[in-house]
Amino acid sequence: MRNQKNLTSKEIVWVTVLIAARSKQHRDVLDRYTGNKKVGQGMLNENPEPEKGHKLAIEEQDNQKRKRETSFSPSPEGQRVQRKQKRVQAGDMDEVKNMFKTLMEEIAEMKRDQRAYQTEVTTLREENQRLTERLERVEQHLEKLEKAERRNNIVIKGGKLQGSEITAEVEELLKNKVGIQTKIQDARLVSEKYDIVVAKIENWDTKRAIMKQKNKLKGSKTFIEDDYTKQESEIQKKIRGIAAAEKGKGVEAKVGYKKMIWAGEVWHWDTKLDKLVKAPSHPKENPKN
Repeated sequence: MRNQKNLTSKEIVWVTVLIAARSKQHRDVLDRYTGNKKVGQGMLNENPEPEKGHKLAIEEQDNQKRKRETSFSPSPEGQRVQRKQKRVQAGDMDEVKNMFKTLMEEIAEMKRDQRAYQTEVTTLREENQRLTERLERVEQHLEKLEKAERRNNIVIKGGKLQGSEITAEVEELLKNKVGIQTKIQDARLVSEKYDIVVAKIENWDTKRAIMKQKNKLKGSKTFIEDDYTKQESEIQKKIRGIAAAEKGKGVEAKVGYKKMIWAGEVWHWDTKLDKLVKAPSHPKENPKN
């Protein structure tokens, strides 16, 4: 163990000064890091940056405070800017309102135009319906007139009546092969290729008698039919097609005027449905059969 030495009074003074100096250095260091160093202190600040950062922080706080004060109490220039912004915003709002008003007016006009267009379309449809119905009535009237014109006519197919005296030849055929002696008002060759002649009988009763006795021509190549209109011919063609199909199945089917007797039941042609429908009851015999 080191021997203790008694210090002289001069040495004691130097130790005291040294301790005091070290204590002051500690305080200076502490002041530099806390920013509390006072002017006039003995030691110089070795690193001035903390004090500068502290000043910048204080200045930033002052700036933020001034901004808050300015926002609550704007300067005259700030007030002018705010008033201008409000005017611009008000103008923008007025423009939006005007645009909305214009848009609503255009929509209302479009709705009016649409209603007018719809009314016009409805009117045109009604007019078209009236014209269609009128056309149907005209067609029905023409069909009726044509049927009346053809009522007393007969069509002879395969009779080889192509001479210069067709009328006399028709009268001879009816007398010798059908057993009906009558006066033919008119006869004309309508198809030389298919050997078709149309003859006009003097009255309806004689025409009816011929149609009843035309089965006497069965087995020959000569046929007698009614003089159908175009519409009637198309209907009869469809009925004959149906009858042929049923006969192919072994079902008895007989073709009449706009009708077919099918397995003992009578079926009539429905013009609107464009097909055969079962008759609810036995209708009166059609004069063309």
